[in-house]
Amino acid sequence: MAGVSVFNNYYCRIAREVKNSKDYFLNWPVNQPVKLGQYGFYRGKNVRFDWQGNVENFGIRLSNTIGNMPIAESYRSGKGVDVSFDVNADTPASATLTFRKKHAVAFESHGGTIDTLEVDRLHEEILNAIRDGRVTWNPEWVVVTQIYRTASFSSFVSGSRDASVRVIASGAPQQTTFGLADPNAKLSLGASSGMTSATVAEQNALPYFVVSKLKGRGMETRLERYG
Repeated sequence: MAGVSVFNNYYCRIAREVKNSKDYFLNWPVNQPVKLGQYGFYRGKNVRFDWQGNVENFGIRLSNTIGNMPIAESYRSGKGVDVSFDVNADTPASATLTFRKKHAVAFESHGGTIDTLEVDRLHEEILNAIRDGRVTWNPEWVVVTQIYRTASFSSFVSGSRDASVRVIASGAPQQTTFGLADPNAKLSLGASSGMTSATVAEQNALPYFVVSKLKGRGMETRLERYG
């Protein structure tokens, strides 16, 4: 139970930070399954979801678009993380992340897609399902309407205010900096101290998602981004 308590403690902190800073939700661990159309209750106090199923179970047809993520995108806790590169020609390139506070985070992605439901069409499908008696819609339900799928994702969470971790890039050209999630750099973890979690270049991760909620009464409703 102690391990569960530690996970809950740091998860709530980093999930709330990501939600407040990036306007989407953290899927943690990042290999945890999440699907478009997934619905359930949002427990804001703990930044958690109590999933109930998928709206497809009500005969609702999903229509989505797929866009590209930036080649490299990063997020770091404000004033909480320093990154320094060592690109000496005599050794493989490396980076050292030093954390200034407990539960500070550094996330980086390399490539991927953003899968987005067509919200207007989903709204219409939900209203039709309600009219036809296929579902009694709970006004507290939220629906996953966007998912970030990264080709490669690295994540670092400190366990103390003086934590550190070294990332080695044996495949990066000498005397150059590199992306902390670049799969072509052949990344691996080196020495670390005080870290709660550290992974590099995890493939096909699902780190972030967006939910929407039905607002209004009766048939005078709208489906809006929530959280």
